[in-house]
Amino acid sequence: MGRNCSAKNCQKNDARNVNTSFFKFPDDVTLCAKWIEFCASPQLTAAFNASGPYGIRGRKICSDHFTRDSFRAPLNTHQGLKYGAVPRLNTNAEEYLDVEYLEDSEPTDGTPAVDTPMITSKRKKVEKRYYVQGRHDLFEVLILEDPQKIDNES
Repeated sequence: MGRNCSAKNCQKNDARNVNTSFFKFPDDVTLCAKWIEFCASPQLTAAFNASGPYGIRGRKICSDHFTRDSFRAPLNTHQGLKYGAVPRLNTNAEEYLDVEYLEDSEPTDGTPAVDTPMITSKRKKVEKRYYVQGRHDLFEVLILEDPQKIDNES
């Protein structure tokens, strides 16, 4: 029998996604309840409420929904999860980041420019997320949407 991810709207399964790990729901009732809440599935909630972790035996969540610091070996998801790990990443939803940057102010009335930069904030879509292992730390790298790509599509 194949394994499918129980997270809401996730289509991952072990037949099509060989590089994805799948983790069974924990037996700890409190921890299992957090996993159930993340999945936002009425069927899982009902089964859990009726029989506890036993009611959802055989159900799994894929590695895409866990942050890298949830794994025993952050660069190898097949090594398993740390105890107490809770799924947090909804990979099916679009993710945005508010980015602030300095912008030179240019007066429109012909007066000389003042050397005070303005802080501008824009919301940008996160296109990709990577993790890079440093000597002592794990770094998260976010690739944001290209502003020229947006201008060209308009």
